[in-house]
Amino acid sequence: MKTPPPLPTAQTPARPLTRPPQTNFQRKVLPRLMFILPFACSTTLLWWSLDRIRPVIRESEELTRRTSKLTQQIEEMELRRKTLESDNIVGRYSAAMERHFATQEAIAGWLDELRDKAITLALDFSPRFGEAENQTVGAENLVLVPVTFEVKPALGIQSQRNAYQRLLEFTHFLASHPKRVDLLRLNLAGRNGTAAKATYNLQLWGIAPKP
Repeated sequence: MKTPPPLPTAQTPARPLTRPPQTNFQRKVLPRLMFILPFACSTTLLWWSLDRIRPVIRESEELTRRTSKLTQQIEEMELRRKTLESDNIVGRYSAAMERHFATQEAIAGWLDELRDKAITLALDFSPRFGEAENQTVGAENLVLVPVTFEVKPALGIQSQRNAYQRLLEFTHFLASHPKRVDLLRLNLAGRNGTAAKATYNLQLWGIAPKP
């Protein structure tokens, strides 16, 4: 004979689940840590970035300084070059103007030099001046003076050299004068196989007197 199962008994009702009470750390400290921690991480990251970028900034500043110094040196060199070019132009212009006859006395002195040279070469020297012509070159007023020389062996004076050699030396002396004298034409006449007379058509460059 089987034993009957036990009768069910009344069960104790289950207790509802409840959260454990929060501690002082959870209520006060943890929220502050959650607020402060991102800020601290951001600050640390920013400081680390600045520490890594600082050498790059210094290098960039040094490069900028060198570039500025190089630019200044280039500008100074360019200024010196322009100054030298300007001085060179002024110097050449002054030298060119000094070659012009500035006064009538300068032309008279030039004629005296030629006459003395002709005497030493046993030559007769006779100049004829034409009408002067004014000409403007740049900012300067110049005067072009035509002059004709007739040079021939002096009568009654003996020389160890022939007339051609003496006329040739006179021509070299005329061409080597520092003042500007343009030789426009040279005619050489001769007889009996030797030079008898030389005719020079010249043009003198002078500076017009200021009014």
